[in-house]
Amino acid sequence: SDPDAAISYVEKITDAGEKDRFVPDVAERWARRDSASAQAAAEWVSGQVDGDGKDRATGSVVEAWMRSDPTAASTWLGDQPAGSAKDQGIIALLNDRQLREDPGTAVVWADSISDEDQRSEQVQRSARRWLASDRESAVEYIESSQSLNAEQKSGLINLTPEELVPRD
Repeated sequence: SDPDAAISYVEKITDAGEKDRFVPDVAERWARRDSASAQAAAEWVSGQVDGDGKDRATGSVVEAWMRSDPTAASTWLGDQPAGSAKDQGIIALLNDRQLREDPGTAVVWADSISDEDQRSEQVQRSARRWLASDRESAVEYIESSQSLNAEQKSGLINLTPEELVPRD
């Protein structure tokens, strides 16, 4: 439970695969303590070498930080460089209850995911929620979306209210 000791241990690991296994766990445990710890964990994670460990750790930190200070978590995430770590953070953000209840904001976050397949999947998930709560605004967004192809757009717009019940 001592982040300094855990960080010291992780920093001594030279094998990238082994480090990738420890970084997410250390970051998550640290971030769960409080908002200040979450911010410190986020800064530590952002300094890690790009890879699976950093990606998963970013998602874990954002998920934990959203519980203590969602504004700080989303601000920090917005300042991160595009890439797979930020994508994992955005997906964690999108899974938070606050964003699920604000699909208009969620779809904007989803649209900033750099991986095309993940972006399309998350935009569609968020758009489904938005269609259920504010159809007019959602349709306007969907029609102008650069993240969805014509088939995806028409598929979403033509969903019935019964089909809009969240599947996740």
